[in-house]
Amino acid sequence: MAVENQNSGVLKSNALQYIRTIYLSLAAVIGLVCFIMGASGSIKLVLNIWLPTDEFTYYAPYGQSSCDIGTPDSKGVMVKLSAEDTVKCKAQEEENQKRQNQSNFNRQITESIALLTVGFPVWLLHFWLIQLDWKKRKEV
Repeated sequence: MAVENQNSGVLKSNALQYIRTIYLSLAAVIGLVCFIMGASGSIKLVLNIWLPTDEFTYYAPYGQSSCDIGTPDSKGVMVKLSAEDTVKCKAQEEENQKRQNQSNFNRQITESIALLTVGFPVWLLHFWLIQLDWKKRKEV
């Protein structure tokens, strides 16, 4: 009876060891993926600053500008803007585009930094714990 209890304890210990290894491995992989996503996002943003292309424009108005189309009056009929109003409208659109681009850039850089600062320590801690477990298993 004592031998069965001892074997049962060893089996439970082995099962817990495997569960611990699986948990640590998954946490390390998740941390590494977060770190890689943050690093690639940061690299993309830095390259976009140095080498801007139309492909990375964050804000692009759909087709025709609303300034060219006009505005609806009280009856819903589209009224063409005057030349002066069109110039003001286009200036306002450009300003909105600049603000939207800056807002999108700020959001993306914040996400990238957050992924970097969370992902790397999570990966490092769990990988270190995996290394300790491997050393303990080799000693036993």
